[in-house]
Amino acid sequence: MFNAPRENLTIDPQHDFKVENHQVPRLRSQLRVIVPTLNCKYDIHSSRAYIAEDTETEALVVLKFSKMSMSVALKKESSVLSFISHENVIKMQDYLESIEIEISNKKTMRVAMIALEFAANGDLLSLLQKKARFPEKLARTYFSQIIDALSHLHKNNIAHRDIKPENLLLDSDFCLKLSDFGFAEKLTPGQKSLKTVGTPVYFAPELHDKLPHCARSTDLFAAGMILFIMLTGNMPFEIAHLSDKTYRLLVRQKTEKFWNFHESVVKCQSSDFRIDGLVRDLLTKMWEIDPEKRLTIKEIQAHEWLQGEIFEKEQLEAFMAKFL
Repeated sequence: MFNAPRENLTIDPQHDFKVENHQVPRLRSQLRVIVPTLNCKYDIHSSRAYIAEDTETEALVVLKFSKMSMSVALKKESSVLSFISHENVIKMQDYLESIEIEISNKKTMRVAMIALEFAANGDLLSLLQKKARFPEKLARTYFSQIIDALSHLHKNNIAHRDIKPENLLLDSDFCLKLSDFGFAEKLTPGQKSLKTVGTPVYFAPELHDKLPHCARSTDLFAAGMILFIMLTGNMPFEIAHLSDKTYRLLVRQKTEKFWNFHESVVKCQSSDFRIDGLVRDLLTKMWEIDPEKRLTIKEIQAHEWLQGEIFEKEQLEAFMAKFL
């Protein structure tokens, strides 16, 4: 079972925000909270997320609230999602910079709120923890969707900066939706970022060294890690740095030893397991320690492994019904 730590905690229902029958102007509907999401931060000073229902249409949305003094991430998320439209990126339905809500019988609080598309089938991390690893065709399908989403963002000069399984949601058809743009950054072509943000376990080497870096390249580095996790159910290395003996095998071009080690680990549970030579080639090139030598997004899309079979939308839903 894949056991990457989930940083977020479940909210205590005793402390839920009360927003039942609150009029959200641009949604033009009454919303009532059904349940806190399982993937939300339990901290009155930070963001908190809830599943809510439109009382007229019964459509579900996710409401994320943040205390005004801590609302920069929500504002950034809304500014990115307001002009991004892609089938593999979560849709924003509304953003309110300041709204008053009741948090107890005698107390109200002014917060920022964003309303997002509801992803009915949870997130990729939960699926990985349930199934451990995926068949190659499913992994290729999801990796293709991640790369398509990143390609769209990067063409619009946006880097996500926190690519990880928790931020990849699954809609009602089990298609991926990239979410959580609180660390996203708009960059001019060729601009280097000086910010070290995101989740360290998915950092590229230059982030660990706090160097000026291409944030698009670090997005792709993390995407490669997710592909590896989907195929094997394990992390490829503890840290992408020379201090890590497993990552150091790649840096020193002992790639066969690296891949054979990981193959042997999975074979302990599944004796016929193999890591395809093409995917070995793809990931080795995506994880180059020198960012200038890594595959570009166009080279990833053109790679032979990605030309293999994937599930179309209708096929994916049918496959997942059997897989689960």
